[in-house]
Amino acid sequence: MSKTKTFNRSLKTKYFWLILFIGIFSNINAQDSIITDSKFQQTNLMAEFGGNGYIYSIGFDIANFTNHKLDDSFRIGASYFPNIENDYNFFSAFVEYNKDFGKKNHYLELGISPVFIYNQYPFLALDGRIGYRFNSQSFIFRIAFIPIFRMPVSTDYKFMPYAGISIGFPLKFK
Repeated sequence: MSKTKTFNRSLKTKYFWLILFIGIFSNINAQDSIITDSKFQQTNLMAEFGGNGYIYSIGFDIANFTNHKLDDSFRIGASYFPNIENDYNFFSAFVEYNKDFGKKNHYLELGISPVFIYNQYPFLALDGRIGYRFNSQSFIFRIAFIPIFRMPVSTDYKFMPYAGISIGFPLKFK
């Protein structure tokens, strides 16, 4: 066998092992098939008329987005209403968790919220939420049916159908 054929064969063997090594130990993709979730939060200042505060409420809403779609939100708020006729002022405070289903800016919102209320005496209520939420980068609008389940003050439970309308806007932090 001639020296050039042996040299070419050993060169081909070296190229084969080099290409195999590069192919195994490198990340060469013809197409990016890895999909990563884009997650971010939007903090909103909200005002609600009716709803969890019963008269009105002011609070913060933290909306969690995945792939630019609203996934869920967590809200905390309070209301205070002085009673002019007697000495019993009305105060309420709540936390609320909502799961959102929808596309683009339009969502069905389902939620639950324990509410602490003080009006002559303290008591607790458990509120639900079934409603519509419009959520853009500059404005939030919500309207909802809110079933209220009042915990026993003495021995009676009370159910009250209620509603709420919310407006809000995102807070931009730099």
